[in-house]
Parts: sequence; structure tokens; C-alpha cells
Amino acid sequence: AADPGLSVQPAVGALAVDKEGDAWLLTEPPGVNPYGRIELSGLTSDLSPVLAKPLVVSNGGNPVGLVAGSSVTAAWRTSDALLVRQFGRTGLAAWAPVRLTRPTGPQFVASDGASGITVSWARGASLRVQHVRSDGRSLTPAGGIAVPLGIASDQVTGVASNRAGDLFVSLMGGA
Repeated sequence: AADPGLSVQPAVGALAVDKEGDAWLLTEPPGVNPYGRIELSGLTSDLSPVLAKPLVVSNGGNPVGLVAGSSVTAAWRTSDALLVRQFGRTGLAAWAPVRLTRPTGPQFVASDGASGITVSWARGASLRVQHVRSDGRSLTPAGGIAVPLGIASDQVTGVASNRAGDLFVSLMGGA
């Protein structure tokens, strides 16, 4: 019989699988505050928890994304900033949250291929990109660097990267 999967009660804001094959979830427990608590939890392939209990990533914000490899890096936005923080498999934070300029519109995250994270967002006819290395240092100026796309910003639908750190952008079709 097919495995019925797992039902997760909190809203799942992001999902990623690490190099060990464990699934990591960035969740928003139910509540009335639009900037509620965000938790990180992990599950092994037999659905056993990786952490003894979910880890509170932030007491205010909305999940943006999650990348996982040998560590797990979460991105979330608050009312005035976008924050990024890396956690080890035991749930210990590798560094304090890195505060990035609060972008407008949808944000996308991708691994940089070296345990860091790239946060991207469309603005105007360009893609803004901000990179945070695995040691928590941002390598790009506040507000990111602009990558001209020559299209409307609402046509960007996602980003991904390879192990070499190349960034791929998916776009909505159009003429």
C-alpha cells in the first residue's frame, strides 16, 4: 500500500530536504497575528522527529523559504526586514539572524551550493539578489545587486541554483 504521508497541523511556509534525506519544515502555528511565531522542525524518512521539539525561529514574521544541505538556513520577513539564519542538525543556531533590506513583492530563496543562501526578489524590470555565505556574512550591498531581466517583475516565478553557485530564474510565459 502507498504511504499516506503526514498531515502537518500548522501552516507549512517552506519545505526542504537535507543531504541526509531528512525533511525540514518552516511552519506557522495557527494564530490571529499575521506576523506570528515561526518554528523549524525536521522529520526523518520514517517520520521520526530530528529535533526533540520544534525550534522557535522567530516570534514574529512570515516564512519566505528554507534551504537544506549539511545545515538548514531559514529566511523570513518581518514588518520591516527580511532575516536569514542558519541552524545545524541539532537545532543550534550557527549565527545570529542576518538582517537584509525588506524587499517588496515575492521573495525567493536558493542554496548557493556551499551552505549559504541567495535571496532574490523582482523589482521593476530587474531581479535583485542578495547573498549570505555559510558563515553568516552578506557578500552583497544592502538592497542587493540588480540583474536586468527586461521583463515585468510579476513574471518571475522562482529561482534555483546549482553547486557552482549559478542562479537560474524561472519566468511566466508571455510575448
